[in-house]
Amino acid sequence: MTSTGSVHVRTRVIYHGVSDNNNAATGDEGSPPITFHTYAVGLVGDEFHVYHRRCPDQSRPEADEWETFVGNDFCQVGMWDNPDRLINVSENLGGRFQTLLPGESWSNSWTMEADGYLLPDDLKPGERLRYQFKGSTLDWWDWGTAADHTQTIVTLPGSGLEPISDPKDNGGRPKVVVPASNIAEWTVVDE
Repeated sequence: MTSTGSVHVRTRVIYHGVSDNNNAATGDEGSPPITFHTYAVGLVGDEFHVYHRRCPDQSRPEADEWETFVGNDFCQVGMWDNPDRLINVSENLGGRFQTLLPGESWSNSWTMEADGYLLPDDLKPGERLRYQFKGSTLDWWDWGTAADHTQTIVTLPGSGLEPISDPKDNGGRPKVVVPASNIAEWTVVDE
């Protein structure tokens, strides 16, 4: 990318099905569908990290140290006085909630501008960046499709930028972990 360019990011979550006792995904067609809140794999949380490596000393390739970049222009903490919102899961499908059958995937994408809050604004040619989803746990999920959840109501805090607050602990269902992604790495070049 150039120091004034942009990087297009696309995430894809694949539902492999239910795991057996050996933690191997069975992925068979008998596995039930899953409906989940997309917050855990969204851009707002702390799951995505940009790592910045300033022009390295080419004579010491073993000194491969990366620093986590945290944007200064983005409000990391906010105060909202909005009331909590009750949300019908089936009515928010495609927005905050997704349903997947075994083998299906859900994708999301966004653009990171070199002069935006997601990337350092002082990038110089030769500097390298890495981007990675660090992994996360779904805050809310349940078995079934949207049609199965026509009566399912969850509580979202007033900010709209936080995990589901009710039901607490996802109603006792087991945790679903979305594993870390591969690392995407690129170098800043002259325009």
